[in-house]
Amino acid sequence: KPREALVYLERQRGIFGRVLGTEHPEYAMTLQNIAENHLQLADVATARTLHEQALATFEGALGPNDPWVGNALNYLARVEALQGEDADGQAGTASAGVTSPDRHIAG
Repeated sequence: KPREALVYLERQRGIFGRVLGTEHPEYAMTLQNIAENHLQLADVATARTLHEQALATFEGALGPNDPWVGNALNYLARVEALQGEDADGQAGTASAGVTSPDRHIAG
């Protein structure tokens, strides 16, 4: 139920934005989660915008070479692959899986 999940994710986004600030990596992870829900709803444009915002936040907070920046780039590559679907709705790349860096972000 992606639409129902968005209610909770948007609530989380509001809390993290108020408490941690919109430049915090945890806020960026929330943006990624919301973006992934939008992908499930076939709203690729919104997903792209949110993933781009997450990338900018990770770069600003952690620097351009942090593994979380690489993870955000992976999400954007996935969106790009989905936007490149052919007329039959088949993805242009067979696997656009997303992995996360194996470490926790300290706040």
